[in-house]
Amino acid sequence: MSIGVTAIILFAVFALLLFASCPISVSIVISSIVAAISSLSWDQITFITMQKMNSGVESFSLLAIPLSVSYTHLTLP
Repeated sequence: MSIGVTAIILFAVFALLLFASCPISVSIVISSIVAAISSLSWDQITFITMQKMNSGVESFSLLAIPLSVSYTHLTLP
């Protein structure tokens, strides 16, 4: 499927969900999943998902924020 058709599907589903009063975060996730399923094979989807999950875990700067909040929560009386 071409990039143009995938972009149209992505924005159409996003607009439809926003029109149906769905929260923005849910609309982004669902429209991304629908666009990925309509344009990619299952093997490509799983490979990209695993690659993004691995790169997210390796990022220490993103991990430092929740750890700092947890440490603060544990040390307060």
